Amino acid sequence: MHFWEIYKKREGIKPTLIVALLFVVTAVVGVGGVVQQLFLNNSGMIPLTDLREVSSRTLIIQLCFHLIPFIAGILAIFLSVKKILLQSVFSLFGSIEKGSPKFIFSAVLFTLCFFVTVFALSGASDFTVVKSDMNSSIWFAALMLLIFVLIQVTFEELLFRAFLPQVLTGLGLTKIAALVLSSVIFGLLHARNPEVAFYGKWFIGMYMLHGLFLGVVALLDKGILVVLGYHFTNNFLTLLFTASEEQVLKVPSFFHLENEQRFGWSLVLQSVFLMTVFFAACYRRFGWSFKTLKET
Repeated sequence: MHFWEIYKKREGIKPTLIVALLFVVTAVVGVGGVVQQLFLNNSGMIPLTDLREVSSRTLIIQLCFHLIPFIAGILAIFLSVKKILLQSVFSLFGSIEKGSPKFIFSAVLFTLCFFVTVFALSGASDFTVVKSDMNSSIWFAALMLLIFVLIQVTFEELLFRAFLPQVLTGLGLTKIAALVLSSVIFGLLHARNPEVAFYGKWFIGMYMLHGLFLGVVALLDKGILVVLGYHFTNNFLTLLFTASEEQVLKVPSFFHLENEQRFGWSLVLQSVFLMTVFFAACYRRFGWSFKTLKET
């Protein structure tokens, strides 16, 4: 049985699946938001997204603040699967027998593709990659980002590439329909990001495309460990090496982009190249087959 269909064969589980889904949504939106507000009220803190010039202490506090909904979401997903759906939380991850090697391979492969495309495009396009002033805060930020991004992407992959598709297939949707719907929701939830306002509404399609791509990879690999490596490395390297004024979160970084208004379609080319090379390498490395999509 495919890991997206662990609930599909169980009789009378549809109401339970709806309860589990509502529980997770409430925890992320409600509990996460309430805890954030309590955090603000008790600390007198102003939430910041530009952390390039702040102290190390402020950087830690701000990143912890931004992590609250993600942590609430992970806990809610685990609790709903364990206590409401009566399944092991490992069912969310799928095939985990070669977990660490898959994650490492995915991260290394993405890193190689990332640097090749960024510097190739910077030499052939109107935007430029400029070296930032180096200081010790960059190394501290790298360590903090390592933890922050790992928690962030773990939540997003658990929700959009595991829990939600499993629930949707359990409610009667096909794998493809569950994949598409999850990808659309993933894209729409990024609609208020500053890069969407900067580049245009079409940029939401980039998020949907990435969601669709990661969903296909998760389907073929019967788990989310490969997509965890991809998503983690993408977010980590983007924040640390190619800082942009249009990022949601701005931290000390090694390089920054200039002439960003000319970067939009270059980013599309970079993404398509990355996804194509990444998919081809993983397809060969892990012996995927599109017959997996028809398995029950």
